[in-house]
Amino acid sequence: MSDKILANQNTPSSIQKLQAQRQLYSRAKFLTGIQVFLSVPFMFLVTLAALFHSNAWLSSFLKLLPNDLTWLVVLASIGVVIVEIIFQIQVASLKEQAALIQQKFDSDVLKLPWCDVTYGQPVDHETIERWANRYKQKHKNSDDLYDWYPETVQTVPTVIGQMICQRTNCWWDQTVRQAYNNLILFVGGVLLLVISAMAIHADLSITGTIATIGVAVLPFILTMPYIYIANLDAINRLTNMKFKIEEQWGLILKGKCNNVEQNNFIEKIQYQIFSNRKDNPLIFDWIYFLDKNKNNDSMNFTADELASEFNAVKAQQIQINTSTGISATAT
Repeated sequence: MSDKILANQNTPSSIQKLQAQRQLYSRAKFLTGIQVFLSVPFMFLVTLAALFHSNAWLSSFLKLLPNDLTWLVVLASIGVVIVEIIFQIQVASLKEQAALIQQKFDSDVLKLPWCDVTYGQPVDHETIERWANRYKQKHKNSDDLYDWYPETVQTVPTVIGQMICQRTNCWWDQTVRQAYNNLILFVGGVLLLVISAMAIHADLSITGTIATIGVAVLPFILTMPYIYIANLDAINRLTNMKFKIEEQWGLILKGKCNNVEQNNFIEKIQYQIFSNRKDNPLIFDWIYFLDKNKNNDSMNFTADELASEFNAVKAQQIQINTSTGISATAT
């Protein structure tokens, strides 16, 4: 049975891995947060300042000399783009380390084989300890890292528990990313409308209006649409993985999948989960925690349903086999 999953996920070694990967992701998210701040609020304020100076009425009201500060917007935009390129390189490295540590956690907890060809070398213990210690310095406890996977997996065989945990990973990531994309669309629309209104109110020429808007939203265009499209790709991959898992689930319930085929399937899905963790855009913690309780309830409900479905089919098969055996004996 999968009771070992519950025991393995709460060992000191497993919790340390989760602490390390959480801290690595937090550092990467901090750098990403700076990118977002520079792309949206900072550029908005710079553009606002430039428009105030270029508008005669506003300049007179604020007792400033009218002045074309478009060059300031251009300079700020170039600086933001350079910073974003540097940060993206650092973020990619942090994400890869975090994904490797989380994969090691899954390998240990779910008893999945580690393949150097597939995943590369595991992160060394010293690095895990260093990042875990940084996490503990910033957090009083690690209660939210315990019971990473649903308790219901203890009621089914290990290979079934592995599949339920993988489906959980796919569904949760897919749900949070969809919420993130909705937020990006909302912020992008509001930003475009506000800057457009400001440029029009500043009595700029059509060319000046287009130039001001274009330069002001350039960092946002270079960052957010990439994140949005990357999230869409991730959502599509996660949806496909979830579909494949559900398809395989149907074969298992019908008894049309042997252990070798099932193990091979699980390993393939796990590699795709690892690739998603390594390559997908980061989700800010506050977005993740926004609907965590609701998502957690949905996750546990679905896990319970799947476990009950499997156990019901298994019980039915045992009853059929028993009945068949009794009939054969009677004959």
